[in-house]
Amino acid sequence: MIDILNLTFPELERFIVEDLGQPKFRAAQVWQWIWQKHATSFDAMTDVSKQLRAKLAEVAEIVLPEIVTVQTSSDGTEKLLLRLRDGALVETVILPSTGQDGSVRIAQCVSSQIGCAMGCTFCSTGTMGFIRNMTAGEILSQVLVARMRRQPHRPPHYPQPRLHGHGRASAQPARNHPRP
Repeated sequence: MIDILNLTFPELERFIVEDLGQPKFRAAQVWQWIWQKHATSFDAMTDVSKQLRAKLAEVAEIVLPEIVTVQTSSDGTEKLLLRLRDGALVETVILPSTGQDGSVRIAQCVSSQIGCAMGCTFCSTGTMGFIRNMTAGEILSQVLVARMRRQPHRPPHYPQPRLHGHGRASAQPARNHPRP
């Protein structure tokens, strides 16, 4: 089975056209259903032909993580613990803020790795050691889950997600510094 979330648009287009024998415009329809309308099944894609929906259900899937727990702070920030298909646990954080004009904006920190190689004893992720990098679909599925959670019937405006690569940005200088 192909996890559709792991495909870039050109890869999805090739898959739809070459592997499934469908016209190119079908790829755009499927893409919009997933990334704009947040479809979690092929059956929900009502303007996609029944034949293609059935074919997709046979050979592909939309794999979303399970929300295990949600912690909400007084400012509305939500930390979601997610279980991936292989049982690995990752966190994503939804950070609401209010602009000077009163508009509400959402930022999101997404995980890109399972575990961390830094081994920092003060960090629970660091103590587990590096396990693996996440797939593109696993990373992007965090965004979909957060969007569906925040506004299930109307997609909110989201700026670009912030990648949280456990030990990447803040620890990179320490990783590159020679030890005495």
